[in-house]
Amino acid sequence: MTDEETRTDGGEETDEKPTFEAAEYADGTVTYPPHTVSPNGAERTGSIDLRGREARVVTWTTSTATPPGV
Repeated sequence: MTDEETRTDGGEETDEKPTFEAAEYADGTVTYPPHTVSPNGAERTGSIDLRGREARVVTWTTSTATPPGV
């Protein structure tokens, strides 16, 4: 299987690339993963395919130890 091939639920190989979809909001914000509203509270207006685009990481979380019960 090549990088461009994916498997369907039946295990068949296809030439379809997986989607990489983000949400677009009324205030112009784009987020991945998609959410119902933007970080600023704006309503979602659509989706954007992120394949072939460049972006900047704004924040991330590193977990070094999980709390008890997790």
